[in-house]
Amino acid sequence: ADLLSLYALPAAFWVVRTSSRCRLAPGAGLAGAALFAGLISVGPQLAVQHREDASIRRFVRQLERNPERSAYGWEVLGQHYRRGGDLAREEEAFRNATRTSDSPRYPIRLAQIALQQQRYGEAENYLRQALARDSTQALTWGMLGKTRLLLGDDEQGIAFLRKAVDLEPENPVHYANLALARLQLGEATAAAKVVSLGIRRCRPTPRLYYVLGLIEDRRGNTREALAAFQRVISLEAESPWSDRARQQIDRLMRMPPPSP
Repeated sequence: ADLLSLYALPAAFWVVRTSSRCRLAPGAGLAGAALFAGLISVGPQLAVQHREDASIRRFVRQLERNPERSAYGWEVLGQHYRRGGDLAREEEAFRNATRTSDSPRYPIRLAQIALQQQRYGEAENYLRQALARDSTQALTWGMLGKTRLLLGDDEQGIAFLRKAVDLEPENPVHYANLALARLQLGEATAAAKVVSLGIRRCRPTPRLYYVLGLIEDRRGNTREALAAFQRVISLEAESPWSDRARQQIDRLMRMPPPSP
């Protein structure tokens, strides 16, 4: 194991703390900490075997002594727990980051954890907290839209997904999310219009064409569905989207032909 990683987190915090005593450009200390921590591999080699817990405890004590500068440190610690699959400790770390910083990315990560565990009400609260900090992030509106749909509020869910499209009209992900939501609500025609708009406005992506394939399949247009799934594969031959597209093609090819 890399012995330097024993000191990665405390050293990253030291850079942040030192920068607060120097006249550096805003964010310089944070950038320095990120670079330093990245160079010596903060992740899975955070500490060597049995010394890991002791290293983390020392780091946490440093964070608690300097709460006004500790948000990035909590984030790094949360990322370490995420790599180890410890969502509970990751969530605790990001809660501490949220309390010590007004950045929206911390409640957004908490919302992602809550959604992963199907705690939709908590996820909504975190997302609204993120929007109170920055209402211009399309990602947050999109996540809130999907959360409202999961909570059974179709009208608000669609409205928030549309808001994400309006904020980032060049991002194909938002069109795919909105179209898929429309499709799941039984609005295949409206979903097709959303995808068509996304294809015109954005670069072609496997996700968009995969959703288009689902829409055409739902509308009974097997030939068009097959063409869309083939387009997914041509755009990205090896990816989760192309794997799904191949499964859909195989399913469609096995279907009996329609009756004359």
